[in-house]
Amino acid sequence: MAIVAVVGSVVAFAIWRAFTNGDVFEGMLPRGRPHSGWTAEWAGDLDGDGTPDVVLATPFEPLPSWAQWGRARAIAGRDAQALATLDGVYEKAPNYRRALGIGDANGDGMGDLLVADGETTRLLSGNGVRELKALPDRWGYAISAAGDIDKDGHADWLIGNPLTGERPHFSGFVQLISGRTGGVLWEERGAPDQELGWSVAGLGDSNADGWLDLAVTSVNDVQSRTVVIIVSGKDFAHLHEVSSSASGFRHGVGAAGDLDGDGCADVVFNGEAGSVLVISGRTGAGLYDLRRPLDRWGEVFDGVGDIDADGRPDVAVGSWNQVVVFSGRTGESLREIHEACLGFGHGDFDGDGHFDLLVTRNVSSAERNGPIDQVWDQGRLEVLSGRDGAVLFSVVGADLHRMRGD
Repeated sequence: MAIVAVVGSVVAFAIWRAFTNGDVFEGMLPRGRPHSGWTAEWAGDLDGDGTPDVVLATPFEPLPSWAQWGRARAIAGRDAQALATLDGVYEKAPNYRRALGIGDANGDGMGDLLVADGETTRLLSGNGVRELKALPDRWGYAISAAGDIDKDGHADWLIGNPLTGERPHFSGFVQLISGRTGGVLWEERGAPDQELGWSVAGLGDSNADGWLDLAVTSVNDVQSRTVVIIVSGKDFAHLHEVSSSASGFRHGVGAAGDLDGDGCADVVFNGEAGSVLVISGRTGAGLYDLRRPLDRWGEVFDGVGDIDADGRPDVAVGSWNQVVVFSGRTGESLREIHEACLGFGHGDFDGDGHFDLLVTRNVSSAERNGPIDQVWDQGRLEVLSGRDGAVLFSVVGADLHRMRGD
């Protein structure tokens, strides 16, 4: 497995071009393969205008200085303007593998941002985008919002890194970090060969005890098994452990919401090739096996809120260039979006009672073979209406560059 962050930028770009045809390496994000260099998440309301905003990470984007790579941007949902742009600072690629909103960590009433740049995980205030905390040498291969686990009124977050310990028998670790203090609220370290921390997720309350719970994954390469562990936010006991035969980089886990209406948050994760599994947070039993005979099906997935406004949250799953939205109530397909890749999280952008869908569009093969600035300029971010699929919001790479003045 190649860890691109530890090689020089020129070598990294050559490897990226040669082996992925312009797409980011598998496993660079906790829940699968993004599209050609753009990854997007709902960030909540960062600027206090009442409209959900978006955070965008482009880990392989070349900057004006040839030795810099990667940007993270916060984009205003109201007018598609850049609220903030953070440039990569290290002479390596990729920078800003993941950027996401985590809720209000510092208690100022505004949502905050978490970014992982390959060496350090940083908490940034959404109010003015200033750095609140930095955790050097604890960078997250996987990061996730956790919610207010310790009930102190501040949003907390999770960090996972499976590639720690004595190689080649990696043990990995997971840490829950306090949004208020930056201290470690809980830590679990894996055994040799366990590779704990490939993916992490805040679930909501999965056992109806009034505490928010967590999910993490570990991998046993010898047995070719991925294990999803549901962890109590009250005492950090393991509530359920569910294994699948997922292999390669299919180690993702995400929050699905309460799909079956039992009052407990459910879980979505990678199954075997061609399968994404949804399990009950209360019992650990399977609810749905979401399958499609598509190339790289299930490398991207997430709970996307209530798209069809039937009172139950829904789940979206992506393949190489297609997104399918499934009903949380029935498991049936609701909608298919072609030539697109799924963004993470959920939000009701236009306030019509239907959660809307965040997607990014691939550039064409011909554009990937052109000059690198053209590749980035042609990328596109869209918000699609949950009600009818209409485009509510759209911004392209060239617009982002003009905002920045590049």
